[in-house]
Order: sequence, then structure tokens, then C-alpha cells
Amino acid sequence: MAPTRRQIGDIKSVESHVHALGQCRRIIRKRGIKPIVSADTAGSARIVAERRRQELRGDCVKARG
Repeated sequence: MAPTRRQIGDIKSVESHVHALGQCRRIIRKRGIKPIVSADTAGSARIVAERRRQELRGDCVKARG
């Protein structure tokens, strides 16, 4: 899961459960992406979605400022 309109080259880190990261370790290493271990995959998806909402709020403030 990634924010809308992002290319794979834009991804700097990936956050997921340790086993999911292990399953994807080759592509993570190949692309130089920083793996971040979290408690579970669903929780990681929620965190990514929340960060995106915070980014959107920040962009709105900048546009209004």
C-alpha cells in the first residue's frame, strides 16, 4: 500500500510485520528500501493511511497560507 500517484522509485521505506518483510526481502534490498518492523500488517496499513491524511492537511495549510 502506498499513497496515490506514487511510483515504486519514490518509496524510501516499507513498514510491515517481520514475516511479510522477510517474504519481500529481495525486492526491498534490490531497491534500497528501508524495512521497518511493526506489530502487524493491518496496523501498518492504518498507519500509512493516517500519515497520508496528515500530509494532505499539511498541504492544505500551505496552500491557504
